[in-house]
Amino acid sequence: MIKLEDLIIMSYSSIIVMDGNFEVLVISNNGHLDMSYLSKKLLDSKIYRIESVNNYINVWLEEEKE
Repeated sequence: MIKLEDLIIMSYSSIIVMDGNFEVLVISNNGHLDMSYLSKKLLDSKIYRIESVNNYINVWLEEEKE
């Protein structure tokens, strides 16, 4: 499974974290992103769905099971 951190590192596109049909977080990545602003929990989140739309990468993250 791909983690959000892996996608950010490998991509120079903006990544949009989605919740259903809604944008939750936009990560603009031009190759110089300071990931220290993002939590370790968010970066370790696994992606369960990914699609490319108009030069953006939309991702849906797996929900944490408690």
